[in-house]
Amino acid sequence: MDEKKKKFVQENSDYDYNDSSIGEIERRPHDIRIGSLNLAVIWFLEAEVEQDIRILTPTPPRITRELNAAKSIWRTSDGARKVEINMIYSNYNDSNQIYTEKLDEKVIEEIVKIGKGYYKRADAYVFYLPGNLIMDTQKVGLALDRIIDNEHTYIVIMSNGARARVEPTGEKKGNDYVLAHELGHILYCTNYYGWKQDPKPNDDTLKGNGKPDIGHHDDDTEEERRNLMAPNSLGPGVIPTINEDQLIRALQSRFCLPWNPGPRN
Repeated sequence: MDEKKKKFVQENSDYDYNDSSIGEIERRPHDIRIGSLNLAVIWFLEAEVEQDIRILTPTPPRITRELNAAKSIWRTSDGARKVEINMIYSNYNDSNQIYTEKLDEKVIEEIVKIGKGYYKRADAYVFYLPGNLIMDTQKVGLALDRIIDNEHTYIVIMSNGARARVEPTGEKKGNDYVLAHELGHILYCTNYYGWKQDPKPNDDTLKGNGKPDIGHHDDDTEEERRNLMAPNSLGPGVIPTINEDQLIRALQSRFCLPWNPGPRN
């Protein structure tokens, strides 16, 4: 066990050190109570972030609202357990005309390099791009992991279609919790113990590749259909829910573990 782990064990009574377990901390993931996910956020030309580009503010209103929604839901009501979602860097890119409908692997690599050119130490990169749907899907937000320049990188794409708004016709569209949903996928897929599925997975539904949709929450009941991680929960104006098991699973992300905080290059 390295010195950083030893120090953490000594200072945290919630963890057990067991010499018989090959020098590792006994796996008691429920003892992780507060963890951090550190984001770099980049918004691009024509992305609808509710900011006049002539009056640049540190964080545009839409992004602030969606980050606050993510912070509010990935926690217990008393704050005893929570994922602290931190925007550690933000910037506006006005030199690249990139639309969500036109994304492909080459363009995804391009925007990741733009993000890392601004800031290299984020756990995940969130890109706000113009366009209403992502590639040839009906998705308005998308979480991805890619190996780019030999680095495993976690990415969230947010489209204009995800923005909560009321159209001139009076029709409501978008939802402030789309970012929170996509960050849930990042937290799940970086699970330190390899448990990458939702605690109650939607395994009776198949994805396009024919595999069970275990990254989403079951949606058999009305209550479950309002869950943040249910596949179609985020209708306009919906305030979703999560449960304690989902928060515990999110806190098992390696980004939330003090000795294994993920890429910090």
